[in-house]
Amino acid sequence: MSTKPADRIGWIDAARGLSVLAIVLFHVVIWVYLPGAGQHSNPIQKLWERQGEILGSIRIPLLLLLSGMLVSKKIRNGSGDPKLRYSIATNYYFYALWLLVYFLIFIVIQIQVPHAFHSVGQLVRQLFIPDTTLWYIFALVVYTVVLGLLRTVPVAVVLPVSVLGSIAVVVSPLDGLWTKIPENMMFFVLGVYGSRLLFSAASWVRWWHPVLLCVTAVCALYTAGRVPWEILAVSLRLVFKVASAALGLWVVIFICRSRAISKPLSALGRRTLPIYVLHAPMLYLWLWASETLWTDAYLSSTGSTAWNVLFPVSLTTAVVAASLLLFTVFTKCGLNFLFEAPFRPGTKNHRA
Repeated sequence: MSTKPADRIGWIDAARGLSVLAIVLFHVVIWVYLPGAGQHSNPIQKLWERQGEILGSIRIPLLLLLSGMLVSKKIRNGSGDPKLRYSIATNYYFYALWLLVYFLIFIVIQIQVPHAFHSVGQLVRQLFIPDTTLWYIFALVVYTVVLGLLRTVPVAVVLPVSVLGSIAVVVSPLDGLWTKIPENMMFFVLGVYGSRLLFSAASWVRWWHPVLLCVTAVCALYTAGRVPWEILAVSLRLVFKVASAALGLWVVIFICRSRAISKPLSALGRRTLPIYVLHAPMLYLWLWASETLWTDAYLSSTGSTAWNVLFPVSLTTAVVAASLLLFTVFTKCGLNFLFEAPFRPGTKNHRA
């Protein structure tokens, strides 16, 4: 496989595309499909639940690994680098802007949906303590600031501390989506400090790597369910996540040998921001409509085999397509500020 920069960026974008698809599918399953299918428990439903658990070890870890790779050069330059400061400001701008958009949506629809909040006080709180699906964008701000400040600290210190932080959060009684920030930081750290090796991964991956990763993941998960100590079990699940994310990376590199696959996935990966920020409002509107407009017809179909097999994939596809369509409409209507930073004078705006 060629390792020219364009190819490397191609598979990186493809991996980002697959990761964001997995995130949308996850929210479709847990927000829409499982609540709707709850009264009709069946093997297909259990399979969808299981895929959510498996992909949960890949989607966010892999996306953070890739994000760390892409910002690694800026972080190595330190917090004084204007490009790093711009990256931080841009991500927080997107976070705050879309948090306000979500708040307005919650006020308008007035039904109970995941992560909804309805007061200005809660809005202000979430500017600093995220508790919506936008936590990932906030996490990028935190990670970039912290690693920019710690650029002179050896990776032999930063990585173990991030691992210990992950374990500590999982075993603690803390909850809320903000806890995912320390829980997943180690994957961003791996992306930053392992970027040189990872960028060239297409040249050194081998056929036996997925075999080793599968064995490692299965052994770690099997053992985690049988050890009596919680800290050890959490540590083994972390090993499972790392092996799963690495396996996901290998799969993407392998399938990107086919241009017919890599081209559309790469195009999707270059639009992760609009898909990520728009998919949740799309699902909120679906939940509102299913509760207020077509409740009876919706519930009557949830027990069928066809519905159980096709609905999650179909709705995921529709949500992604609608997100991309809205992105196009918004930008054509001059609402570029939703997806582009309006600052950085004298240079071209940053686009998602």
